[in-house]
Amino acid sequence: MHLASGSEDKTVRLWGVTTAGAELDLGDGQSGSIRTVAYSPDGRSLFSSNNSGIVQQYDTVTGDLGIFISCGTRQAESVAISPDSRRIATAGWSRVIRTWNAGTGVSEFILRGHKGWINTLAYSPDGQWIASGSVDKTMRLWDARSGTLGLLSSLIKAVVTVAFSPCGLEVVAGNEDGTIRVWDMGTGESRVTVNAWSDIEAVALQYLQLGKLLALTRKQGGCVELWNEGGVEPLFTQGEGPLFTQGDLIRTAALSSCGQWISIVRNKAVQLWSPVLRDSVQRWECVLVIQDFLREINSIAWRPNALEFVASSEAGCVQAWRLVEKSSGGFSARLIWRKGQSTFAATDAVIIDTVNLSEMNQRLLKQRGAKDGLVSSYAISDGNRHELFDDNVRRISDEVQDEIRV
Repeated sequence: MHLASGSEDKTVRLWGVTTAGAELDLGDGQSGSIRTVAYSPDGRSLFSSNNSGIVQQYDTVTGDLGIFISCGTRQAESVAISPDSRRIATAGWSRVIRTWNAGTGVSEFILRGHKGWINTLAYSPDGQWIASGSVDKTMRLWDARSGTLGLLSSLIKAVVTVAFSPCGLEVVAGNEDGTIRVWDMGTGESRVTVNAWSDIEAVALQYLQLGKLLALTRKQGGCVELWNEGGVEPLFTQGEGPLFTQGDLIRTAALSSCGQWISIVRNKAVQLWSPVLRDSVQRWECVLVIQDFLREINSIAWRPNALEFVASSEAGCVQAWRLVEKSSGGFSARLIWRKGQSTFAATDAVIIDTVNLSEMNQRLLKQRGAKDGLVSSYAISDGNRHELFDDNVRRISDEVQDEIRV
């Protein structure tokens, strides 16, 4: 149950009413643009970092805030969490890697050696190694306990992502030239396992059961492709399409741990793609679109072993979403929690079962696109809960969204 109120202070406020009392405001997270979000390997904690280099921890179930670490401006562009969640590694423009105690926020090691800013970090499954990739065209392997350099490999272009195989015997690096290269940890020998045949800006790597590797690449120009290890053609390609206007480029993308969901970000919207079987043929289709973000989305990540993902935005907001299978088939997306800017945004609003809403206010809402009475479908977002339904109703303009604040 929700209660809406309007005031002479020029605000509309939406209140959640339950048998336990009013819903609590989730509070503020970080201020400023959030650059990176990363889950701990066990999925219990989430970490975000902003332009100021503040790393903030969240409980993935409740959204409650944990420790925060100040790394310095643009010094936490990449964040990695150890398998036991006891240590955090951060890196950015300063060309060094810092490791931190996740319980106390105290700095432990500083790893030096890169000649350019660092794009990516990863811990090995046993927590013994840290892999890093940089614009200096090198992938480096560090001893996580002593901070000493264990392996250095030079590549043709900047390294945009690194990852370890589940067994920890291989380390993988995605290169800006479109190649995904795998190193044997024992011998140091490498091989190219994926060749995307063109320059890329980002790569998301995901190991599935039986060690199968998938690589989600984002090319310069905004095209996303999904590659199987050893494949000669992509399994999935998405560039410009009918769902978005021309020039609305893909900002980022992520692959779920099960390999069955791809989240694609275009400015203020998230597309969710999944394989769908039609006429005995399996094709990737866009099954959901979430458009209730007021600012551009910078980063997105899937929670390990769950159909949940988190997205961060230029507004300094972090939102955690869950995919829910409907009894009638298909999926809906529900907002679990959010941190950051406290804003009430209503889209495709419907005036129904209201109490003490004056005729004047009803007219004002209808002038801004709200619908009066029962309709077959709608979408309402109050900043803490979200439901998606099937049909389309006229959207309230962005200008009005910016005016209505809690």
